[in-house]
Amino acid sequence: MSEYTVIDDITNTILNLIKTNTGGLLPQDRITAASPADISDDTSPLLSLFLYQVNENKHLKNLGLQETNTGSLRYPPLSLNLYYVLTAYASSRETEHQILGRAMQILYDTAVIRGSLLQGSLARTFEEVVVVMHPIPLEDMNKLWSMFGSKPYRLSITYQVSTALIDSTRERSGDRVIQRSLNYTVP
Repeated sequence: MSEYTVIDDITNTILNLIKTNTGGLLPQDRITAASPADISDDTSPLLSLFLYQVNENKHLKNLGLQETNTGSLRYPPLSLNLYYVLTAYASSRETEHQILGRAMQILYDTAVIRGSLLQGSLARTFEEVVVVMHPIPLEDMNKLWSMFGSKPYRLSITYQVSTALIDSTRERSGDRVIQRSLNYTVP
């Protein structure tokens, strides 16, 4: 069962995963979900994981109705793909590259997040979150960065996270067929 908070829960799960595995490369409070538009020109090392797009997962759109404990049928969950841009900030390009490289290594090594790593409404569920690089052409990256106002482009990588499931609240009665009579005549 996934609640409507699942988008925030996935973001917090990924942030927590990165925070606990950076090995002191940068302070945990400098790993954020802030938009590049909101990040100051401070030269202290920082890593931003910004959710820039949410799309419906077309492959899971047509799931069937699910039976509930009460015997009714629940409509399938809303299945979403989340798209993030990961950007490192530091006073030197070398440090930026190290921060970005370490974050990419963490996400590569933990491409399927499950079990005790899941946060919020996902905790104690059997759900899995899959994190994969989602490279976009440089032109599209420039368009993405143009949304951040006058901020200069910084080396970034985009990721797709799937699948965020938000349970439907719509149900309908699902009385079972207990007996069926077939009447036919043989000529």
